[in-house]
This record gives sequence, C-alpha cells and structure tokens, in this order.
Amino acid sequence: MKERKEHGLMVCWEMILALLAHRKHMTRRTRGLEKINENPDDWVKATKASGQWWHFEHKTGWFQPVKCPYAVGDFVYAKEKWATRLDFDNLKPSELPTTAPIWFVGDEEEVVHRGRWRSSMFMPKKVARIWREIVGVRCERLQTISKEDIENEGEPFMSLPGKCLLNFGYTKPYEYTREHFAYFWDRLDGKKHPWSKDSFVWVLSLKEVK
Repeated sequence: MKERKEHGLMVCWEMILALLAHRKHMTRRTRGLEKINENPDDWVKATKASGQWWHFEHKTGWFQPVKCPYAVGDFVYAKEKWATRLDFDNLKPSELPTTAPIWFVGDEEEVVHRGRWRSSMFMPKKVARIWREIVGVRCERLQTISKEDIENEGEPFMSLPGKCLLNFGYTKPYEYTREHFAYFWDRLDGKKHPWSKDSFVWVLSLKEVK
C-alpha cells in the first residue's frame, strides 16, 4: 500500500479565510515544474503516464518525463503566519513545548502575552489547524482556468481594492472573474510565475478531513 505523504503549503490570509469558510476546494502549485516553466511555450501539452509521472511533449517532438510531487490520497496542511507566548520568542519552532499556545494572524482574540509574529514558512506541522486530502491531480497551463475552478479556488477576486472593481468593460461574468484571479495570482506569484507567462501548474482538488 502506497504511503500517504503530507505536504505543507504556504497559504496567504485571504485563502485561509476561504478555507475556514469552506469555499476553497482547489489550489494550483508549480513545485517540480521549474524546468518546464523556464520556457512553458516550448511545451505542447502534458499527458498523464503512470503513477505520479507525466510526459511533457516538446514542440520539436520529444518528451520529458516529470514526476508530480503530489498524489491522490496525500494530505496537505496550511502553513500560516503564527505566534506563541512572548516568553517563548527565543525558542526555535522545534524547541517549543507541546503545551505552547498558538495564535494565527486574523484571530480576533487579543493576547497581551503573545510574542512576535513568525513566518508561515517555519510553522510546525504539529500546530496546523487546516488539513485537506488530495482527491484529484491534473496538469494544465495557468490561463486555461475555468470559471468553476476560479470559484473552487476560493473566489480571491472578492478581496481586491475597490478601485480594481470599477472596471465595467467586461461583457461576460467569466471575463470579469478571470481578470481578478489573474490580479490575485500576480500579487502572490507574479515574480516567478506571472500570469502573462502562462506557466504549467499542478491543479490539486481538495477534500476536507477531520
């Protein structure tokens, strides 16, 4: 029986809200596609081979095998910006006692003895409060996202500044939502994988777990 892996995914605050509100059922990730995304337009398509392996067809006709780091049945947990008690600020995450209280950005509770905010990158797995199971994996170009997938991503365009919502030049709702998903993507991943580059992404479908 295949061992189920656990993956920590860094998640921004808007998407944490969407997860907690049970609105986010999908995520797009580029891990493992670095070589392909150096020049994504050089690749015609990605085809599922066997297991976690995919074949990427180059425009010249040859194929490049790529192993997806994610698999159906694996679990993912959200890595959030977090804090613990003030008197634990000098301790590394691995040194924290099991009884250490944990707070996350956005928690309404105001705590006098809360310590400094720490990067989500270093959030210990043992304190994760949001877990999901991967129930589907596919590979596609970023710009092929559908309206349904934008909704399953958690409707990030709802958090845009008001001035960005004043553009009424779209003739179809899908064009409107797609434009705002692109804005949100560039805000988070624009440096490495801008929307205009149309990178290949792993599309992970997620199911809530207790």
